[in-house]
Amino acid sequence: MEALGIIKHIGMTFALIGSTFGMVFYYAAWWDGKVDDSEKHFMHLVYFIVRIGLYILIPWEIGVMFWTMYADIPSYYDSAVNWFRVLLLGIIFYNAVLMTRHKMPLWIGPAIAGGSWYYYFFVSVTHKTFGVAQLFLYYVIFVGLLALAMHILKRQLIDKRKVIAQE
Repeated sequence: MEALGIIKHIGMTFALIGSTFGMVFYYAAWWDGKVDDSEKHFMHLVYFIVRIGLYILIPWEIGVMFWTMYADIPSYYDSAVNWFRVLLLGIIFYNAVLMTRHKMPLWIGPAIAGGSWYYYFFVSVTHKTFGVAQLFLYYVIFVGLLALAMHILKRQLIDKRKVIAQE
């Protein structure tokens, strides 16, 4: 089981690093008001790293489900945290599909992606026993606060930069 834990941590590392850099570089790319080809290329590399994390963690969750079923360990299926992690991976995947197809607004899509990855990390490492309603409430609050922080960051760094440049 320790090998599965190492695989999970590798996947979370790829996902968290990629998500963090994705959010930072998104704003850096828009600093001059347009995204050039080199910035697009770099963003695609960052998203590729995030996908590696996702493609490691989805089979990991499935593998742990089957392993606990085979080993007859009912605690995995009784834990709301474990099911919520699976839900978060579904949200991350669906959000990525919508963002790729330009169906997810850019004011909330990156916050859902980044917030979901950070929340996945949180519920994975804390080993707390929360109910589904409590997990979902904290998740919505966290993503909402992240969306607000990203909006403020955009206003302070990008929108004001254009005004400062004109003066």
